[in-house]
Amino acid sequence: MAADVVAFLDALAIDRATLIGHSYGSFVARHVAHSRPARITRLILIGTGFSASNPVTRDLQASLRTLPDPVPLEFARDFQASTAYRPLPTEFFERLVAESMKLPARLWPVMIDRLIEYEDAGQLRHISAPTLLLWGSQDALFSRTDQDRFVAAVPHARLKVYEETGHCPNWERPEHVAADVEAFMRS
Repeated sequence: MAADVVAFLDALAIDRATLIGHSYGSFVARHVAHSRPARITRLILIGTGFSASNPVTRDLQASLRTLPDPVPLEFARDFQASTAYRPLPTEFFERLVAESMKLPARLWPVMIDRLIEYEDAGQLRHISAPTLLLWGSQDALFSRTDQDRFVAAVPHARLKVYEETGHCPNWERPEHVAADVEAFMRS
């Protein structure tokens, strides 16, 4: 996926860009940042972890081994609901569920397997772009310790914590995230 990001930048003749990645996408964005540092001006990671492998993601991995096909609606609802701490607007939440249903059951375990297998902690020190981590204090996937370890590993990283917010500050507090992204881009 990181190669696709670089190919996309190439196709649009964009030499350098700010990347923003949320959850799974944060691991893709940070791979681009440490493998192609000259291409990244700033990096914003929302709901990332120091490592993708932890007890929560491994439990999810195990539960996906028996995911029926087609993906049950209740699974998609429960999965999306588990990532947010604050209530989401109904129409927006239903769109998230509908999008989740588009991923075939056979790809759910593959997606999580690849995420958990991915380990870049030793490469984080090579991220040279100014980096902003946006994290919710009630994130059920990645801990505050993960955030602190990440900030300690990345030379120009800082953390913004959203209180009473889950894994998805961009969904749960979009106006605050937009303002923080804008301020970071202007700094």
